Amino acid sequence: MTWRKTRTTSSGKVRHTGLYRDPDGNERSAGTFSRAKDADAAATAQEALVKTGQWIDPDLVIEEKPTPTFRS
Repeated sequence: MTWRKTRTTSSGKVRHTGLYRDPDGNERSAGTFSRAKDADAAATAQEALVKTGQWIDPDLVIEEKPTPTFRS
């Protein structure tokens, strides 16, 4: 099950956050968008990954940093 939270920023813009549950049952954000349709789609995509066992916890992903190059 996915759902969406809607809020209005201090500048008056409406923002939508797509939400889903991870395999442990914790509430997770699929991102914040200006369109509700995009928030719903992102949450649905994440939920599909959870259901098929392909979901990877983004908090555990280690990003490789590029090796610095030195120019002379």
